[in-house]
Amino acid sequence: MPSLLCTERDVLDLIPQLYDESTDTWSVYSTRRLRGFILRSDGIIRTALRATYGADLTSGITPWASIPESDEDNDSGSGVLVPTITISSDAVTEVWTLTFTSTTEFGFVGSMSGSQGTGVTGSSSASTNKYITIPSTSWNGTFANEDVFYVRVYDVEAAVVEMSALMASGVVLQSRYTEFVPNRSEMAAGYMETAKERVTQVTDEDSPYALEVGRATRDIDPIQTDYVIDKYGSDITDYKETEWDPR
Repeated sequence: MPSLLCTERDVLDLIPQLYDESTDTWSVYSTRRLRGFILRSDGIIRTALRATYGADLTSGITPWASIPESDEDNDSGSGVLVPTITISSDAVTEVWTLTFTSTTEFGFVGSMSGSQGTGVTGSSSASTNKYITIPSTSWNGTFANEDVFYVRVYDVEAAVVEMSALMASGVVLQSRYTEFVPNRSEMAAGYMETAKERVTQVTDEDSPYALEVGRATRDIDPIQTDYVIDKYGSDITDYKETEWDPR
């Protein structure tokens, strides 16, 4: 399966009604199903960008992390995870959830990688797959058991993440009739239209906007047909049939 272009939390930013804060659960779709919607919308984005940028949108991009987010229900209140996290060149787009099991120990869980070991605040700690490393200096303040922090990691550039989140949000809102979002149809159309505008901006050759991955090299030379003459001097070249007759 190809790497996702955005995370479920990017969609949550655009459709906060997907999450029920009172029960601390995804109230409309499970995270697994939501990632399915993202994968579908990513297919649209990848197809739209392929002719201009090629099939690999991760080429030459150094994986990066967003600013860490603390869960609103954290008990400690003062504990902060600062953005000095190291991300491996092999990392993929996913959300890392760091859950404290004591005041100093926490577990690593990636939304795509799954459970990846534990760490402690007193020393540099890495996930088992080494995708993410958190130095001890990244932890400031005090922490409590069950405190949770989220780190979004991406292996594509921010412009692509935005396109994916907008398109996925539109797909989610169009998926079925519900009452959970007022003006659902209008929101869906707005997100889809904005996503298309972003794609147009980076694929238009006259636009000042372009992706960091660089435009793909395309062979624009005409298709070569070998010219063949038989021993009698006749042209026996296997020409392609004419597809358009102007008569």
